[in-house]
Amino acid sequence: MADPFAISLRAWPAQDFSKETLPSLISRINEQRGSFRSITESKLEEEIQAVDTSESSLEDQTTALSGIDSQDVKTRREEVSTAREEILKQVAQAYSESAHALDFVSLLLTTKTPRQAEITMSAFLKQSLPLGCLDTDVVQIHQKSEAEKQSEELVSVGWKLQSLDSVANSLLKSATRLEEEIERETKYWGQVLAVKEHGWSLCRLPREKHTLGVRYGFAEGKILSHLAGRLELTTHTAHSDFHDRGLAALRRDADGNVDLDRGIRSSKDRVLRVRVLNQGKATGSHGEVPDHVFDDVPVETLIMNARNSIFDEELHHELHREARNYTSHGIRCIDDRILLPYTDEKEIEINLLSSTKDEPFTDVDLSDNLVAGSIAISLRILLSHAHRQNLRRRSLPPPRITENKIPRPIYTILRPIVENLQHRSATKSLQKFLNQVTETLLAAGLNLQFDEPTSPYSLKKPLNTTSPSVSITEAFINALTTPLQSSITVHLPSGLTTIKLEVHTSLQQPFSGTNLQSSILLSQPLSTIAGMPQSMQSTSPTAIEDHVLHLIQLDILSLVASSHDAGDNWMIVSPHAGQLGRTNRNTGISDRCSISVGKDHLVSHWQRRGRGLNLEGTQRWQSSTMENYNESQARGLLATIREVFKDSKM
Repeated sequence: MADPFAISLRAWPAQDFSKETLPSLISRINEQRGSFRSITESKLEEEIQAVDTSESSLEDQTTALSGIDSQDVKTRREEVSTAREEILKQVAQAYSESAHALDFVSLLLTTKTPRQAEITMSAFLKQSLPLGCLDTDVVQIHQKSEAEKQSEELVSVGWKLQSLDSVANSLLKSATRLEEEIERETKYWGQVLAVKEHGWSLCRLPREKHTLGVRYGFAEGKILSHLAGRLELTTHTAHSDFHDRGLAALRRDADGNVDLDRGIRSSKDRVLRVRVLNQGKATGSHGEVPDHVFDDVPVETLIMNARNSIFDEELHHELHREARNYTSHGIRCIDDRILLPYTDEKEIEINLLSSTKDEPFTDVDLSDNLVAGSIAISLRILLSHAHRQNLRRRSLPPPRITENKIPRPIYTILRPIVENLQHRSATKSLQKFLNQVTETLLAAGLNLQFDEPTSPYSLKKPLNTTSPSVSITEAFINALTTPLQSSITVHLPSGLTTIKLEVHTSLQQPFSGTNLQSSILLSQPLSTIAGMPQSMQSTSPTAIEDHVLHLIQLDILSLVASSHDAGDNWMIVSPHAGQLGRTNRNTGISDRCSISVGKDHLVSHWQRRGRGLNLEGTQRWQSSTMENYNESQARGLLATIREVFKDSKM
């Protein structure tokens, strides 16, 4: 369809002066030159020369312009084309608006002069609307009375006053809200500043650039903190699973306080609990989840609890990894609990608590609270020490690149604890055995003495601090985690022989457990003990106890044979059977005495043969703590032997 509206932008055609009439030419000359009197031939020649000069300069300019880049010409053409299109667009818009106005006026006039108005109407309007559908009326303006005018003025003033009052109230509310907002902001940034002053690292959240966060996870540093009786040497390079979780957002709540947003994964505080169980009943416990009942808990405390929580979670994770390698030593993993053997009746339970409401901390005065607390603190210190060792390994030159992935090393945390528990149990068992034997021999009038066990930690030696990278604290912990060794010196009743009992405990290869060793230090060259092996090792406490009892028995035989308090001429007949004997050559009477030593009893069996005599008897001594002693039991072994075998009617 052709465009109904077209416009040409061509210039008006130039006038052909050759066809101009003489009157017209004379009038044009009079308009341009004035009178003919001022026109001379010389002036006309000068004007002709001036025109030629201007034409030559114009040709020069044209030649100069011809050197313009064709690109500029193209750009100019595009600008002209764009301007033309814009003009056409505006002209079309003006035509459309004027056509609509004409249709409106024509439709309005159809009620008055339909034939004339129909001529100016467009075909589309004729098809769309019937003639005479639009009309006008003259409305008389109502003349308001003075009372109505005054009422309207009052209403207007009232609305203005109400609007002003509303604006004033809005401004007051905005000022109050702004003041409250300033107070909340001041409170929030004051708490944030307190967090910064306590040494916590503040940063932007990686995915929320406009949110402030605090990094409470363990980076490579050294912090020694005390919180609620908890000692932590925080020199950490935590595992990536826990290092990435050590970032929380410091959001502002409705009251302006700092809300520590730790995310869904770390929203609850957890703590590692250590309990001492005696047949399933707790006799000692350490570890309680902080209960944030009050709303005024400082944000620094919340951050510290979050840091301790993530530390205990990593500790529990590492303990489970290590516990799987020591199942042969009685360590068990049941669900999230780790059970360590302690004594014959007791065991150590380690688990991770998220709330104390299900299992409340029933008694704070349990007998084994000190043991549980010591184990809990030791576990945390050992994890910190493992972090420092991990940092030192990463500081070394990297190993050779291989196709096999290097496994993450298992931290040594449980091993020192289990070694200490086993060593302590073995040492106490040996002490208990020696105490029973001492009481039994004391009841028999014999004196057995032993020294206190030596400390298993070689802290008197100079700490290895030759390396500048090893601190005194690390050297101290290294000294505490070495294989344990204690010794007990036992002085036998004769006073001539000394036994040294040593307890070695180590879970490292090639040793794996507790090794007991008995050594004879001093002895007479001709004594019965001199013929015994100078050293004896065993992993069984019963074997060492039997060996010590046998040495005590041999020492008592030597004491009886060399002491005048038990009579003269006694000889050791069978040392390993504990038999003594003597024979009177004049009378032919033969005496025999056998001595048996146990940890809770000493038995002497005697016999007398010859010249019609066949007498025998038994005397038993028990621990002095036992009751029902008779008069003969009150006498010692030497006095009893002397009394039984004295030269009388017997």
